[in-house]
Amino acid sequence: MSSSPSPLASVVVVTWNGRRHLASCLDALQAQTFKGFETIVVDNGSSDGSAELIETQYPSVRLIRSATNLGFAGGNNLGIRSSNTLYVVTLNNDTTADPGWLGSLIEAAEGNPELGSVASKMVFAHDPATINSCGIALDPAGIAWDLWGGYPAAAVDRPHRVFGACGGAALYRRAMLDDVGVFDEDFFAYLEDVDLAWRARLRGWDSVLAPEALVLHAHSGTLGEGSPLKRFLLARNKVWTVVKCAPDPDFWRWLPVIATYDVGAATFGAARQRDWASVRGRLAALRNLDGALRKRRDIQARRSVHDGNLQQFYTPLAPPWDVPRRYRHLVADRTAPKKPSPAGKNEPHASPRSLVRRAGLQAAGLSLPARPTTRRAEIKIAVVRPDHLGDLLLSRPALELLRGALPSAEITAIIGPWAAASLQGLDVRVITFDYPAFTRASKASALEPYTAMVAFATQLREGDYDAALILRPDHWWGAWAAALAGVPRRVGHATPDTAPFLTHAIRGHEAWHSAESSVRAAEELLRALDVDVPARHRASTQVRFPPSARATAAVDAWIREHSLEPRGFVILHPGAGAAVKTWPSHRWVEVCRSLPSDSSLVLTGVPSERPLIEAIADGLDRPATVVVDFEWDELAALYCRARLVLGMDSGPLHLATAVGTQTVRIYGPTDQIIYGPAGDPACHRGLQSALPCVPCRNLVSPPCGHLLDPPCLAFVSVEQVTRAIAELPITELR
Repeated sequence: MSSSPSPLASVVVVTWNGRRHLASCLDALQAQTFKGFETIVVDNGSSDGSAELIETQYPSVRLIRSATNLGFAGGNNLGIRSSNTLYVVTLNNDTTADPGWLGSLIEAAEGNPELGSVASKMVFAHDPATINSCGIALDPAGIAWDLWGGYPAAAVDRPHRVFGACGGAALYRRAMLDDVGVFDEDFFAYLEDVDLAWRARLRGWDSVLAPEALVLHAHSGTLGEGSPLKRFLLARNKVWTVVKCAPDPDFWRWLPVIATYDVGAATFGAARQRDWASVRGRLAALRNLDGALRKRRDIQARRSVHDGNLQQFYTPLAPPWDVPRRYRHLVADRTAPKKPSPAGKNEPHASPRSLVRRAGLQAAGLSLPARPTTRRAEIKIAVVRPDHLGDLLLSRPALELLRGALPSAEITAIIGPWAAASLQGLDVRVITFDYPAFTRASKASALEPYTAMVAFATQLREGDYDAALILRPDHWWGAWAAALAGVPRRVGHATPDTAPFLTHAIRGHEAWHSAESSVRAAEELLRALDVDVPARHRASTQVRFPPSARATAAVDAWIREHSLEPRGFVILHPGAGAAVKTWPSHRWVEVCRSLPSDSSLVLTGVPSERPLIEAIADGLDRPATVVVDFEWDELAALYCRARLVLGMDSGPLHLATAVGTQTVRIYGPTDQIIYGPAGDPACHRGLQSALPCVPCRNLVSPPCGHLLDPPCLAFVSVEQVTRAIAELPITELR
């Protein structure tokens, strides 16, 4: 097959009675665009004519016959030792490789000599839109699984560091194998690639996913998913892997957790699933522990990486009840059609821990005494909203509605000190509170949120409020505090955690924009107070923010100083407060270059975003004015004078909409249904990818693992942004 007398790589395919898969696998190898490789098939004593098929139909393939079944580990080692190429690639016989697969693996390895292995992007043969494996993930309990298994294939489109490569389609550097050794043949099959990856990490070798190295995989095509032999091998080999590779002091620190998870898994399997194979596997591992301990001494003696450097490669430990979710895509009915999630409802399934907490909250809500409701001449209302500037800005229509309907009421907005600027100009009393989980300071202790709740409840009780309006739908903390304070009317959204503490709750917020959600909650509060709202006082959900005269005068002077023409410049605000919501600088450069050359450009942000802003400015072919020190009010005045504001889903883009300037904004993991532009639809464009995982709503640990430039943002193209700009009624920019 190789066109070169000195191939760069050897592809080793191990087969045992896999004749039905071989033709597809080998035909795909012959179709590879990269030709500098040899193919070695190791036949593990097959009785189905596999070897004869290769000899007669694939004469260019080097066939190695084994009289007995050496397993995946032994069979691959036989192929590895029979080759002398710079790279060795292991490939399951039940795979079909994309024509560019091997070339992509080689390209990744050639670009970085520190890579000991390169992982392929493996998708299910029966469902190519779903990932089977993108490498190995490992947590501190020694539990390994297929990285991103079950997630949309389209969501993984860029290189990513991984703990190690899945041996089903992995490239290994010969130098790494010479350094750490080959597969442990005692494992026979399963987790031998995890063991090898861990040994490589201990010696400082890196690993990366090459997303263009695509392979279709008929998962467990040899032994079958869930077979007793597979469960036995997985259980036994997991124990050996941890004993061999977990470094001191990790091993002793995590040993109680490891043992607890293993005992729990074995007990659950035996009691609920009658899975005695996994119990027998663990017992077999313990009976033969001496050999693993001898190997451990050698491995740990050669370790060259500090413990702290290994921590970054472990996936956070999951609660025991969440562990099975990592494997749901392997045991689901593969013939049943997948049911799409309703739009905007990609929220994670409630874990048992969440259910326990929810039950506790419901019990707490029922145990709180009710305070009699009385009607006073001057009603006192507390509006609770702990969010940041942009979210609080979207609450303005609700506060305007309350003030219009209750002109003599005392309305107090209790907000975080970081967000007070968004309520400028409203006829409400504003006081601040450092809400836990919203301040950027770390918790002093696990009890801090509850001690803060008592302090907040005390503050509410001293205010002697007639009603509390909880505007954030999931803010059970604020609702509980209001109940503790004895506020007689407590209005909010009927989320499971918040509802137990409310006297009046509304439903349906999942399908409402944040501004509409707040307005509907305010309407419910007025109904609870028996207030009839005249039509002239009914608020729209369009958000408005009038800049002050002081800010307007200061900004107008700034515009003259920088020789800008009012309503003749474009503003780009590329920051978004979270890295996972941020587009890379080079894409914004392309967008800015597409604007007419005679249009001025202003880049805005906060001081922490200066590196991103300066990277954009440096890449432009025209001068740009940079401003990172404007206050919120001044930013609003500046946006008033702009022709167009571009950016991500962020508070400043909400502010641009609120002052009546046209916007184009990009959404990633956030939900455009909730946080879309709260203005005239003809003047605003929100762009979001069509990936099925969008929106995941997770800004801290998104399921795809990308905290920088996630796929949901990468799938929004520069062309889409420039097209959206052209669709707006901005004749001066066309």
